[in-house]
This record gives sequence, structure tokens and C-alpha cells, in this order.
Amino acid sequence: MPQLRPATDPALEAALCAASARARLAFPLLQADEASFRAWLLRGPQAGADKAAAVGLLHVEDVLLACACAAGDRRAHEELDLRLRAVVPSAAARMRASNAFVEEVQQRLRQKLLIGGPDGSPKILAYLGRGSLSSWLRAAALREALNLLDGERNDSPLDSAQLARLPSGGDDPELELVRRRYAPEFKSALDDALRGLPARERNLLRLYFVQGLTVEEIGRMEGTHKSTISRWLAKTRGSVLADVKRRLGAQLKLSSAELDSLIGALRSQLHLSLHRALE
Repeated sequence: MPQLRPATDPALEAALCAASARARLAFPLLQADEASFRAWLLRGPQAGADKAAAVGLLHVEDVLLACACAAGDRRAHEELDLRLRAVVPSAAARMRASNAFVEEVQQRLRQKLLIGGPDGSPKILAYLGRGSLSSWLRAAALREALNLLDGERNDSPLDSAQLARLPSGGDDPELELVRRRYAPEFKSALDDALRGLPARERNLLRLYFVQGLTVEEIGRMEGTHKSTISRWLAKTRGSVLADVKRRLGAQLKLSSAELDSLIGALRSQLHLSLHRALE
């Protein structure tokens, strides 16, 4: 058992004591030693933050639950199962409503949380307490559902049947003619470009464009700042658009000006096109 040492900062020590008292009042039967719990709490504050104040804002009861889960406490595992049964069905059913799919997502997520993935590290260790554990689990369930679907669809085209035609690019008749004429080729190029993305980038686009998560929510999932997520999204969108342009250029016998006009007509509608292609 780690040796408990008081924090050198009196304000931080008081915050840690208050956090422990609050958490253990909520879960008096959970087994998590105090030193491990405090070390977990100290991972929660952002770099450069006032740690004493930041600890007071953490969901300390949920941190204690996560800490006890990592320690193998049976009661903590039972409580985690209750949380999973509450959030996984609504999250996974947004991808596919079948009970078998929901149960598979829940089973896979529970195993990763408590046992670990390919790296062998239990994913519950990634919870820092900055948001509620239930919200964090819901985001993890969404991500697991996306990963499960990706595994099923590796050799299948993305479901973009709703993209019957591209949205209007404006009132320019010549531009509209170009857009309509090459809509099927654009659809095919977009599908191929999206399939060529790494799974993490494709899932990031799905979370934003299809599931409607904000950059703040995705940032909490990924454990990073929303500005980083915004940069990732912008970079990935740009990569998709460049790949689409490359594929169209190789496939179509368009002049450079015509290709630029087509891409220009589609650029402003890329948000809707991505939503439909990823849905």
C-alpha cells in the first residue's frame, strides 16, 4: 500500500481531505486506499491550474468509484455495471438498435475498462473526474460502438445512399450544371476518401458531424483541449477534401478550371456531405 504523505501546500491538503470525506460519505463501503485515491485526484487538474481549487471542482465521488474499480473492488464493479446499463443502450442504439449490438458494445466496453485493451491497461485509469463518470462512459460507449461498426464495415462501402444528389452550390447555372453532372463521381470519391482515413480520424468526424458532439465533449473524451480537437477536425476535413480533389482529377477529364469550380461548389457544402456520407 502506498504511504500517505500530507500535501506540502496547506490549501491543497485541505482540499484533498475535503474531497476524500465527500467521496467516502457517498461510497462508504468501497475499498480504495487513501494514497492511491489522492494520487488519482491530483491527475485531474489541468496543467498550470490552482490544484486546490481544481480538486474541489472534480467529481470526487466518481473518482473514488473509478479508483476502487481499478483496485478490483467487487462493489465498485457492481456499481460500474449499473452505470453501464444506464448509458450504453441509449448511446449504442444510435448506431444500431438491436439488443445483440447493444450487449456486444457493453461487454466489450466493460472488458476494456476493467481488464484492458491490446496494451493491457484498464481504460478506467483514463478517467480524471473533470466530468461525471456517466457522461464519460456514454462517450466511451459511443466510441466503442463506432469501433465495432468500423470492424464490420472494413470491406463494405460507407452507407451514403441518402446522398442522392449534392446540395446546391449557388445560383450560377454553369456551376450548377458541373455540380449535377459529376455528383455520382463526387459521392464515390468522398466514400473512398473517408474509407482511406485512419479509424480514429473517421470516428472523430462521425462524432462531430453525425452524433453532433461539440468540440468540448470530444475533447473530454480524448483528454485534450477543445482547440486541439478543432485543429484535428480542420486538418481532417482538409485532408478529405484534398483526397476527393485528387481522385476526381484522376478520374474525370476536366480542365483545371472546371475541377476547381467543382470543388469550390462543393466546399461550402462539405459539412452536409460528410454528415450524409458518414451517417
